[in-house]
Amino acid sequence: MKRLYYVIAILLSIGALYFTFKNVPFQSIWAYSLSINYFWVIIAIVINCISFLIRAYRWQVIVNEVHLLKFWPAYHFTAIAFMMNNLLPGRVGELARPIMLKQRNNLPITTGLTTVVTERLFDLIFLCLLYLVVVMFVDIDPNYRMEIGEFTLSHELLTSLAIHVFWLFVGIIVCIICINIDLIRSLIKSGLVKIPQHMFFLRPAVKNILLDKCIQPVIKIIDHVASGFSFFKRPAVMLHCFILSVILWFLIAFSNYIMTFGCKNLDIGFIEICAVMVIICFLFHCHLYQVHGDSGRRVESSH
Repeated sequence: MKRLYYVIAILLSIGALYFTFKNVPFQSIWAYSLSINYFWVIIAIVINCISFLIRAYRWQVIVNEVHLLKFWPAYHFTAIAFMMNNLLPGRVGELARPIMLKQRNNLPITTGLTTVVTERLFDLIFLCLLYLVVVMFVDIDPNYRMEIGEFTLSHELLTSLAIHVFWLFVGIIVCIICINIDLIRSLIKSGLVKIPQHMFFLRPAVKNILLDKCIQPVIKIIDHVASGFSFFKRPAVMLHCFILSVILWFLIAFSNYIMTFGCKNLDIGFIEICAVMVIICFLFHCHLYQVHGDSGRRVESSH
C-alpha cells in the first residue's frame, strides 16, 4: 500500500512539474541568464527569504489568537503551502495549512481556514493601498493594450480588477463584522434551527435528521469561523499584523528592485517595480496564471 502511495505521489509531482514548466521558454531564459550579475540575485534572494520569515511570523500571530503555535511549525506549514501554490493550479496550497493544523494541532479546519483568510485580507488591504499609490505616481497609458493569450491587458482591465477586489474586500469585511457580533450570530443560528420546523411536508423523524446532520454541523462551522475571526476584536494585534504586512510587501518589492540591478538593459525605478508587482498580483489572484511571468516582463519593458 505504501509503494502505491509513493508511486501516486511521484506521478502527481511529475504531472504538476510538467504543467508548471510546459510554457516556459527555457532557451530564451538560459540565453538571458548568462548576462545576469548574480551578486544582486543573491542579495535579492536573501531579502526575499527574510520577507518569508516575516510572512510566517505574521500568520503565527494570527493563529495564536485561537491556538498556540510556535514559529518553526508556522514557517514549515507556510513553506509547504506556498510550494503547493507554485506547483499546482487553483491555489490548493491555501488548504494545506488548515489541514496540517488539524493533523498536528487538532484545530478545526474551518478555524484554520479563517486564519488563512485573515492573512490574505491583510495582503489585500495593502495591495489596494499600493494600487492607489501606483495610480497616483505611475503614468500608465490609457490607450495601452497587450494581448496575453485570450486576455487583453489594459488600463480598463486593471481598473476593473481593482474595483472588483475592493468590493470583494468590503463584502468579506461585512461578513466578518456580522459573524463577530454575538447578537447577529445568534439570530443566524436560531434562524437555521427553525428551518426544519417550517418544512411542514416533512415527517418529524426527517426533520430531526435534517437538524442533526445538516443544520447542527453548519452551526458548528459558524462557531469555528467566528472563533477564527475573533482576531478582529483585538485592535493592537491588528495593528501589529498591518505593520508586519507593510514590512513584508516592502521587502518583496525591494527584492524585485534589487534584482533589476543585475539584469542587463533593464532600467526601472522602485515605484515602477511596485506597479508591476501589483499588476501581477491582481492578475494572479484572478486566476490568470499564465500571465504571471510574461505580463510582468512585458509591462516592465513598456516602462
